Amino acid sequence: DLASSINEFAPKITDSRLQNIYDISPRCFLFKFCKSSSKEFLIIDSGSRIHLTKYHCDRAETPNNFCLKLRKHLRARKLVSVKQLGIDRIVDFEFSSSIAGSYHLIVEFYSAGNILLTDSEYKIISLLRVVPIAEGNESLSSKWGSMAIGENYRWQIAQQLNQFSFEEFSLQIAQKSKELS
Repeated sequence: DLASSINEFAPKITDSRLQNIYDISPRCFLFKFCKSSSKEFLIIDSGSRIHLTKYHCDRAETPNNFCLKLRKHLRARKLVSVKQLGIDRIVDFEFSSSIAGSYHLIVEFYSAGNILLTDSEYKIISLLRVVPIAEGNESLSSKWGSMAIGENYRWQIAQQLNQFSFEEFSLQIAQKSKELS
């Protein structure tokens, strides 16, 4: 579960500086965080996994363009917060910047996944893959809008999804059971 993963790694890397970013594959990245004398390595594999690791992974000799863009904007920045957006499978990493406000690294874990770099107003600076909207498409991409450089990331949609309490969930199940009977 994404929430439990975040609860595990967020306290270890929050308030750390991002020392470097390495691309392991075109869709998988290794983030090296440093806080005083400790180092933490976070693997983000677009659409499939996110976790801390102690293992040294093979890295590309030459970083790809997306990795270079992340390095340009995020290297040496302090990680201010890590949070899940609503109950959706989206993680928002917020990095401080005294010059440009803050930066957000948005990681999506559905479908093929995506990784986006945005400014403090959630305007997309760079992204791993562009997501165009096809007319009549009822998938997640139509809910979120197109995702391209210069577009605004629509994070408010995920924030509108609320978590249920156990009691609310039980009432919903009971109502649906009555409707089906």
